[in-house]
Amino acid sequence: MKFLIIGGGITGTTAAEELRKLDKDAEITIVSAERHRLYSRVLLPRYIKGTLPRERCFLKPETWYSEKNIKCLFETVAISIDAKGKTVSTIDGETIAFDKLLLATSGNLIKFPNELRGISYLRTIDDADHLIELLGELATVPIGKRRAGIVGGSFIAVEYLNFFAQHKLPADLFMLEETFFGGALDADSFAILRERIETKGICVHPKKSTSRLIGKTVLEGVECGDERFDLSLLGVGIGVRPDLAMFGAAGLDVDRGIITNEFLETNSPDVFAAGDVAEFFDLYADRHVVVGNWLNAQAQGRIVAQNMFGERTPFSAVRAYSTSVCGIEVVFIGDADPELADSIVKRGSLAEGGVTQIFVRDGRVVGATLVNRNSDRAELTSLIRERSGLPS
Repeated sequence: MKFLIIGGGITGTTAAEELRKLDKDAEITIVSAERHRLYSRVLLPRYIKGTLPRERCFLKPETWYSEKNIKCLFETVAISIDAKGKTVSTIDGETIAFDKLLLATSGNLIKFPNELRGISYLRTIDDADHLIELLGELATVPIGKRRAGIVGGSFIAVEYLNFFAQHKLPADLFMLEETFFGGALDADSFAILRERIETKGICVHPKKSTSRLIGKTVLEGVECGDERFDLSLLGVGIGVRPDLAMFGAAGLDVDRGIITNEFLETNSPDVFAAGDVAEFFDLYADRHVVVGNWLNAQAQGRIVAQNMFGERTPFSAVRAYSTSVCGIEVVFIGDADPELADSIVKRGSLAEGGVTQIFVRDGRVVGATLVNRNSDRAELTSLIRERSGLPS
């Protein structure tokens, strides 16, 4: 059996490892655009903060691929898929045959067209190295002239908040939405976070986007409408755009991602998708969703391998993601989209310093957001898993 995996991140590598456990004789090939072996993107913030050595970010030793008899083609880009003929072509002119194919790619960062020194993006370990360099350069600037900026309200933007707070850097946060995370948080939840952020010397600007970067080769600042903000470092967290053209051209159903069922199967026989690129059917949300977080990607890697091997195993996990905003824990559970909820039940308040939003649809709990109220997490996760409503 020939298993081919496009994408060498946590989903693809986990799937390859699981496939090897299931089939000791299979031919397993990973096509990875990365030049590095598998590393943890979740650990990159700790590396940037200096609490974890760079080498500890890598999750596999250099010998792992050969020891597992897994062929990994690093710095290799797939450019076309022949789903019926069961081949994949690479940019190097190579054609790779498969019996079962897994698509486990990630999206492309949305970037500014200007490439100025002082702009930071955060997705790869190379990006982390670059940010450490920029922070080091900024440390040589006179204190009164040090100022950073952040664009976006995503999880990556939050990481920049934490970095700049740690370095005691005064900064401006420019957000397209009124609250973080695509507007999922209510006003009180956001107010709790904003109050903490601003104690760290970071000025929050909701609904204010950057219209222009200032500088020829080195960043000098940004313009927001008629306002100018002088900055030496800009962290950008404005999202990821999936590149789905190759998959659509191969006849796969695509929308916001590659559409799959709960078994992570696409509409093409023997072609599977998992991780960030998959728009899978969520059994608890009763709809197709795209989830871009590490735990989901790793879990789907294991499940999709079982399905590629021939075991019919649905992916049925209650989605969850947590982060810290300047020391305040924020948790998302399940289908935390306020626009799709029939009603939202609120616990806590701004005065109490913690807020939980509970999203109810068709009489049952489908999701929740928790700001500084982690004690609600176990109960709400169980209610979602049990497809239950809130106790009366």
